[in-house]
Amino acid sequence: MIMITTVHMAPDIGTLSNRQLAVLRSVLSGLTLSAAAKAAGVHPSTGFRWQRQRSFGLALKQIRAIRKELMADSLDSDSNLALLALRDCLAASNSAKPMRAAHMLDAVVNILQAGSGRKGAGRASSSSRTVAA
Repeated sequence: MIMITTVHMAPDIGTLSNRQLAVLRSVLSGLTLSAAAKAAGVHPSTGFRWQRQRSFGLALKQIRAIRKELMADSLDSDSNLALLALRDCLAASNSAKPMRAAHMLDAVVNILQAGSGRKGAGRASSSSRTVAA
């Protein structure tokens, strides 16, 4: 279940043009502001200029906050699935599965560190990792 916890002030979307609404929908779907502007048929600098308009800027800020929360929820769900897969690999009697789990764990650590901006922090090399069979 997705729970949005950010409190938002409602922008006056009635003042937005159809192109501005198209840009906002594209940003909500995952495009950057520049790509969303191009997709709506306006120059990217126009999209950036619209950010300074109260209604568009507020709506864009709220959309970005919602996307951030949705991505965090998705990452949390995906990390739970990854941990279950790792637990399954480590519990397997097949000697190749624990090694596969170690490689998966390295990949998960790298992804999480890249997302947090901590490149390489606390990462053990796969050659120094010991996995009990």
